[in-house]
This record gives sequence, C-alpha cells and structure tokens, in this order.
Amino acid sequence: MVEKLFNSIHIDLSKGIFELNGEEMKNVNDMELSCDGRNWFLRVSKDEFYTGTRGQKVKE
Repeated sequence: MVEKLFNSIHIDLSKGIFELNGEEMKNVNDMELSCDGRNWFLRVSKDEFYTGTRGQKVKE
C-alpha cells in the first residue's frame, strides 16, 4: 500500500466532480473519511484497468 499526503477533497454530485488534492479521480469504488480529533485520514479504493497489445509476451 502506498501512503500519500491528503490535502483536499472536492465532491459535487450534481456536476459529476470528484477531485482529490486537485486531481480528478476515476474508477473509485469505495472511500472512507475519518478523523481522530486533529488528523484527517482518507482511504480510497479504485479499480485500475490495464490492457496489453496483441502479440505481447509475458516475461517469467
């Protein structure tokens, strides 16, 4: 798991906006925002899709 700095979140459902730290987020399937009093934490789960090219060989 890669831990990144959480600075800002912008969600506007009517406009279809979901930005995290000023960058558009896509393919998010779960999100949890929590706080321990002073510190905020955000956990985001998202799907990433990878495709290969025809004839591509897998290294073993």
